Parts: sequence; C-alpha cells; structure tokens
Amino acid sequence: MKRDPLTRLTPKQQIAAAHYLAHGDQTQAYKAAYPKRNAKEESYRKMAARLFAEPAMKAYLAAQTEKILKPLEITAERTLQEIARLAYTDISEICEWEHGELRVLDSGKLNAHQRAAIRKIRQDQRADGTGHLEVELTDKLAALKTLALYQGLFEKQAKETPEIAIVINV
Repeated sequence: MKRDPLTRLTPKQQIAAAHYLAHGDQTQAYKAAYPKRNAKEESYRKMAARLFAEPAMKAYLAAQTEKILKPLEITAERTLQEIARLAYTDISEICEWEHGELRVLDSGKLNAHQRAAIRKIRQDQRADGTGHLEVELTDKLAALKTLALYQGLFEKQAKETPEIAIVINV
C-alpha cells in the first residue's frame, strides 16, 4: 500500500508546501514555514531550492497538483492544443473585408477556437456618423514561440547553425 506523500513531510514542510500551492513562490513559501528575521534573500532562495528539490516534497506537490488539475481537465495535451489553436487561427476565419470595410462574422458561425483567439472587438461611432471597427486576435507570435520552445526548435536551430568566421585583411 502506497504511503500518503503528506505523511512524509514535517509540519513545517507541510506549511511550505501549502503556501507554495496557494501562491506559487518557493522562496515566499519557505519564509512562511521557516521565518528568520535576519536571513538574507539569497539564503532564503538557496534553502527554498534545497527544500523543494527533496523527493518527498516533489512527490507531495505532484500529487496535490494532480488533485487540483484533474477535475478541471487540465492536461498537457489540452494546453498544447489550445496554444496551437491560438497560433494557427487565421483572421480571415473571423473577419471579412472588402473595399476598406471590415465585417466580423456572426459569432454563431465561429467555432470555440476561433472565438477564443479574439482578444478584443471594438466599434466606435464617429461624430460624422461613420463607424470604426477594430478586431484584435491573441498574440500569435507568442503562441508560436511557445510551441517552438516545446518542440525544441530553437535548440535544434542553434545546434544546426554553423559558425562562420569572417576575416578582413587590411
């Protein structure tokens, strides 16, 4: 029978873990569990890193994170799928334009990923009676960079790029 990871933590480690799960900051979590009046920030960071690297702490945090994410159906696959949707949504799926006039498609015709890619829609009425419509999608470049990092494309590119020596004779 597997032992509950929480029972392998000391009471102070449990405080640090709970604080970390609530706030996401290892150093602050360590300070909450082990307050020392005169400790330097760098000391706190080192001690926090050591505490959160311990196998029992890692196991406990992994188990708690799973408990939090599972009911929300938050998975790595779902997150990557959403990032891909944002990265690959084309504005022509959402808007039409002709002769300098922009028109947003009826929201009932847009699917969930197209609607999710819209950051904002703004419509202004000018004093002369003309209108101005502005449509902004989420940051496509940021989504593409996130996917490229996940796929290790930047690392591959750095390894495959040959070094070039330029010699100038004067």
